[in-house]
Amino acid sequence: MTAKSFIAVLALAAASVVSAAEWANLDDANKRGERKVSAAYLVGKVVLVCRSQEHAERLGEIWASFRRKNFVALGSFAKAPAGAKYPVYAGAGPEGWNPKSALCVVDAKGDVIYTGGDIAQATEAVVESITAFVAAPDYSTWRKYLDFEVRELPGRAINDLAEVKKDKRVSASAGYKAAAKELAAREKELKANQAYVRLAKLEQLAAQVREYSPANKRARVKFTKAKIEAETKKYADLKESEDPVVAREAKNCLADLAWAAAEL
Repeated sequence: MTAKSFIAVLALAAASVVSAAEWANLDDANKRGERKVSAAYLVGKVVLVCRSQEHAERLGEIWASFRRKNFVALGSFAKAPAGAKYPVYAGAGPEGWNPKSALCVVDAKGDVIYTGGDIAQATEAVVESITAFVAAPDYSTWRKYLDFEVRELPGRAINDLAEVKKDKRVSASAGYKAAAKELAAREKELKANQAYVRLAKLEQLAAQVREYSPANKRARVKFTKAKIEAETKKYADLKESEDPVVAREAKNCLADLAWAAAEL
């Protein structure tokens, strides 16, 4: 690939602002629970949707287990179950979802990877998708997610390009070595955009805050509500960016920070 064509690919990627899944009924009229989400917020997240209240309690357990990852449990109920901490929207789900399926899993790229009624199988699909996104087992899997991130989450892409150099499973592979120059060029292009560089720092902060628990006395970084709010102000301008990809990624990270601060 020539430098000119490579830059053209990056420009085309940056213009995209949608993932594969198109979401229905994620609006205020259908909101039933406390937590608010949107189709934009779900980009880059693994989503487990449940329309059967038979699984409502288990959905809450799964949410509690994985909520600190890039994961959302979404109740598609007419009424929010008592004590539900996860978002609930009446009739919510990806467009075209089989109406007879109680459960649906959408991966981080927005692809539907499971529909059915088995909560154990749905949970397994969630775990596999979360693992693939944060710790891809091979180069081809990692590259698939990297291409998605460059297009939709450039800040996260910068971080992953740096992290994979430390991951010998991927960086030592023949596929990675063959594409090393191209990947270096891609990283350079991303870092040339200062908004993307700031997004990378914001993504790191959001990840640290999601993983943080006051009960963890060994946590490397300690957070308080005031500290999170102070850090948030440093990046608040990004959500007003004229670049819709930058604005969306920033809003999603800032939403995670806001919810974390509210829980402290």
